[in-house]
Amino acid sequence: MFQFVEPKKDNPSYTKDQTWDALRKAWQSFEKARVKPDESKMTNCAKKIRSLQHNLGINQTKFPRFGLN
Repeated sequence: MFQFVEPKKDNPSYTKDQTWDALRKAWQSFEKARVKPDESKMTNCAKKIRSLQHNLGINQTKFPRFGLN
C-alpha cells in the first residue's frame, strides 16, 4: 500500500519562481471571488497574497475592506 506523508509546513523550500506563480494564482482566485462575490474566499485570498508578497520581500498590498493594512 501507499503511505502518504504530509509535507512540512514550517519551513517550505519553494523557489522564487514557484512563489511568484502562487502569487499570480492567488490574484486570479481573488478576482474570481470578487466577481461572484464571495467574501470568505476573498478574505482567504487576500491573506495568502500578503503572505506570498512578504515571502518575496515586496510591498504588501493593503486590503482595508478585510482589515489587512
